[in-house]
Formats: sequence, structure tokens, C-alpha cells
Amino acid sequence: MVVNVRVRLFKLVFLSLAACVLPHAVSAADEACEQFLGASVQTVLTQYENGTASVTRTELEGFVTNKVDLSRIAKFTLGKYAPSVSEVDFERFRAALNTYVVDILEQSLSEAKNTSAEVLGSVDRRATDCVVETVFYRPSQPDMLLLWRVFREDETYRIFDVAIRDAGNTLWVSLELRAQFAALLDQKNGSIETVIQSLQSKTTDLP
Repeated sequence: MVVNVRVRLFKLVFLSLAACVLPHAVSAADEACEQFLGASVQTVLTQYENGTASVTRTELEGFVTNKVDLSRIAKFTLGKYAPSVSEVDFERFRAALNTYVVDILEQSLSEAKNTSAEVLGSVDRRATDCVVETVFYRPSQPDMLLLWRVFREDETYRIFDVAIRDAGNTLWVSLELRAQFAALLDQKNGSIETVIQSLQSKTTDLP
């Protein structure tokens, strides 16, 4: 069984990271958080502009490593099974998740043309946890609202989750992954190998 992690949703999210420019915020509950998000996008844009330039795999891996909190995401998406996973298996799972994220970002770059985005504002959930709202403008397609959950630890910001708001519904990627992984782990008595293989299958068979 290959876990369904909604590849289209993932591609839209990472397409926005790869292609958009984030101007100044209209309102800022956490201006530093919003500035981090804009700077993260610019990290990619310096190498890739309007879907025409190239970015090496190593550069994308570095971007994900530095800007996305994969360790936190990996632990969260394993849910109740996280405490029972060995350190070695957790690192294997985290590596598979990292590869999957980089693959989607790499594929999405080819679609990043004539797009732009704007930061609408942010809301502080806690002193170290904020949600930034952006609107993503796409040629010949409806505007797309994206929410970015960002954590701050030791003055370092990293992206933890992203959501698409559509027709009144908000779908968070990490929550979606957690539900999908839980279904697999419940079926296989908590075997982390099942989830790792599912991610690897998705990586080798991206649409």
C-alpha cells in the first residue's frame, strides 16, 4: 500500500516557495517571522527566477535543511508511534521524508512561471509559534491562499507546516501526513518500515 499524501497539494505548496516574491506585510503580529518567510523564498529566487534558471539538487537539499523543521515534522507525523521508534529508524524515516520533500520541490520548479505572492499578515499562536498568511497569484487560475506555520527556537525560524485554504476549508500538510501514516502504522502494528517504504514508493513514482 502506498500512502496517499496528496501530491497535488504538496506541489502547490512548494511551487509557491519556489516561485513567489513576498513584499512587505500589510499587518504584522510577528514581523520577524514574516521577514524569515520572505527571505526563505528569496534564497531560492537568487538561483531560480520565473521557472527559467536551474537549481542544483544540493542547493534544494540545503534549502530544506536550513528552512524546514523536518525533525519536528517527522516526530509530529509519527504521532503516538514516535516514542517507540528507535533513533536509527527515526533517522531513516526522516531521511525518506527529506528526500520526498526535495523531490516535490524540484519537480515544482518547472511550473514556477509568471507567479507572484503577497504576505497578508500573521498571527502569533505563542511567543515562538506564528502563522503567516499569504495569497498566491497564478496566471489564468484562481488566487490561492496559503498559511505557513513557523516556529522559532533560539532565534532561528523554521517552517513546520503549510496549509491551503480553499472554499472555506483549510488543509494542513503535516496533519494530512499524520493521518495517512497513522492508518498505515495501525495496519502494520507500528512498523516504521511500512511508512518508509511508502515514502520511497512515492518518491520513485511522482506524477
